Amino acid sequence: MQKNIILDFDGTLIDTERVMMRSVMEYAEMNGVPNDEEFMLKFVGVSPQYIAELLKDRFGADFDAVGFINGAVDYFNKTLVTRPTPLMDGAKELLEFLKNDGWYMGLATSTYRKIVDFELKFHDIAKYFDVVVCGNEVEHTKPSPEIYLKTAGLMGVLPKNCFALEDSTVGIESALSAGMKTVAIPDLHKISDENREKCFAVVKDRYDAIRLFRSLDEKE
Repeated sequence: MQKNIILDFDGTLIDTERVMMRSVMEYAEMNGVPNDEEFMLKFVGVSPQYIAELLKDRFGADFDAVGFINGAVDYFNKTLVTRPTPLMDGAKELLEFLKNDGWYMGLATSTYRKIVDFELKFHDIAKYFDVVVCGNEVEHTKPSPEIYLKTAGLMGVLPKNCFALEDSTVGIESALSAGMKTVAIPDLHKISDENREKCFAVVKDRYDAIRLFRSLDEKE
């Protein structure tokens, strides 16, 4: 078995999604925008362009989607200073296991490079990744397969020989469309029955993921 894996970041390794959701809902309330949690869950793991489309579909073509997004991002970035974004439980243990077990590791995230570099340095986890591709470095972010295909290409591996670890619906669909052996690790999103059937496996948390990858070693 070739030990290649590409991991998602937000909601898979770092708990940015909850911090982001809280920040966006706070910003929406401050600016008189209905902060429907179910609707704003759709913002998780996608590009600003896709969020703008969602906002205009919901609030009309005249809604200043770009202004709202820029303001929410500025507010979120300020919260990073006062609210350090924690790692997901078991994230460092998972990364340490994969590195020690000889896995070649990539990171594919819709988050922009500036924020990713800050978080990787803050948590001292940049050392685990051989390749990092961010949302502002591709034309189409998740659910497009582009970011996974680009990451695999930079790693020099075929998608079919690469695992992907993802938590969100758009991320899972991105990895599946890229032809990855996709392992789903649900956080804020429920996995549809259709995606569940297509995934290589579904794990309940990062410790369960360690058990899965260890079991693959034992089967060899």
